[in-house]
Amino acid sequence: YSIKKIVVGLRHSCLLTSNQTVFCWGIKLVIYFLGSNSLAQISALDIRFTIPTPTIVPGVFDAEDIAVGSYHTVIK
Repeated sequence: YSIKKIVVGLRHSCLLTSNQTVFCWGIKLVIYFLGSNSLAQISALDIRFTIPTPTIVPGVFDAEDIAVGSYHTVIK
């Protein structure tokens, strides 16, 4: 993999790879998936524990972009 983008929240970080997979790590992760540019299609993966090393986000194989806030991550 080559890293395309790294984003950093208050207590977590994520990276987007060139093959469109996403890895995240940190404390109390909450990840939202946006489908078809519609907020009506948000689903959440709410992980309430610490992930100490970059770990692939399951089910994400075609991510276009990632962004973070203090306590959340959004994958498009």
